[in-house]
Amino acid sequence: MDIIIKLIDHFKSPKYLLVVSMVSGFLIFGENDLLHKLALLSFSENYRLWIGVVFLISMGFWLVDIVLLIKNEIKRKYTYFKNKNNREKRLKQLTNGEKIILSTYINKKSKTQVLDYRDGNVCELETFRIIRQASNISQGHTMFYYNIQPWAWEYLNKHKELLNDYESRELVEL
Repeated sequence: MDIIIKLIDHFKSPKYLLVVSMVSGFLIFGENDLLHKLALLSFSENYRLWIGVVFLISMGFWLVDIVLLIKNEIKRKYTYFKNKNNREKRLKQLTNGEKIILSTYINKKSKTQVLDYRDGNVCELETFRIIRQASNISQGHTMFYYNIQPWAWEYLNKHKELLNDYESRELVEL
């Protein structure tokens, strides 16, 4: 019984269903001369009903897998572009404190900086996945390394006007 279950699980794969569909389709729709040469004509004629059932079922499963694959790819791309638009919209609405933090990354050409996790600007940038905590090891009690996300790094380097030429945090604090 385990062998039958393993075979059924094995043939659930779309690539095997395609082969089953092609073979059963060949047995149903193939030329009689070719089927005769392959010694499959009598088999095809005797079991035509069951071969047809196998063909329809395997094609049905295979087509469902293809439709789901296409649906999931469309959904993934839609979600990606929706999130991309939302992230870019958020970068256009930065507060001055957020601009100071992000300008440090861009002006110093560094993708990492040490920030206080209690800072509301840091929390906001992390919430919108513009930056992320890079390490759980603190630099002091409340200071942690934060990395800018690659998409934000790329976008802000192309659109430096969003930072209004803010200098890095160290220069502002001086």
